Amino acid sequence: MKTSTILAASAVILGSLLSAPSGWSQMTWSAPVSISGDSDVSTTGLLTYAYVFGGTGSVTSQTVNGVTFSPFAIPGQESGSLTVGNATLSATEFNWNVTSSDQAPYANLSSDYQGLLGENAFSHGGALTLTLGGLTAGQTYEVQIWINNSFNSAVNYSATVSDGSQGSSAVSGNTSGQIGGLGQYVIGVVTLGGEQTDLQLTLSPVSADAGVNAVQIRAVPEPGVISCALVGSAVVGWMALRRARRSTVS
Repeated sequence: MKTSTILAASAVILGSLLSAPSGWSQMTWSAPVSISGDSDVSTTGLLTYAYVFGGTGSVTSQTVNGVTFSPFAIPGQESGSLTVGNATLSATEFNWNVTSSDQAPYANLSSDYQGLLGENAFSHGGALTLTLGGLTAGQTYEVQIWINNSFNSAVNYSATVSDGSQGSSAVSGNTSGQIGGLGQYVIGVVTLGGEQTDLQLTLSPVSADAGVNAVQIRAVPEPGVISCALVGSAVVGWMALRRARRSTVS
């Protein structure tokens, strides 16, 4: 996992754990990060599940940076909602589209990462809602979402991603505006409330349509684990400093 992904994940995990009161669910978002390579895919904590979106008969399972994304297949034009496993997409109207390209920098990605970003789910003019179910109340989760369209520079499926609380993150589907250009991913961390077992994310279109290529959700250490680790690190550092000072004096 690359440094920017590690830093983004670490910052939002720590921020979420330190700021969220018990029993209250609020997502803490990182800044969006430009797509660059396999190490974009976070391996923090333990994988709960992951999905790659696309069309029935074309979208297939992809494994990137050791994380396996199961196919979320969309038959065609849909209205209402569609559930695959623990994930549900819903919108007034939604469909899937091709978002791949034979142009660089998209063409320079690994074949598996191209497969992860080569199709998407998108809404027609309105918001796209993604509900992640089957979760554990009180657990802290990291969510990573990718938005990319390298196929058509005129429609990039950029969206503002929110969990309905005060936080949100605007994610670009093509930062260069060129065919073959790449989009971004964003990481959010949330500690679920005492009875909450699902998480609802809203992708609101920046222009015409909102899209999503892939999502993963990972269980990360609970606040007590993080706190103990931080305290332990501080104690070790203090002891090392004390020994160094004694050595200097002697």
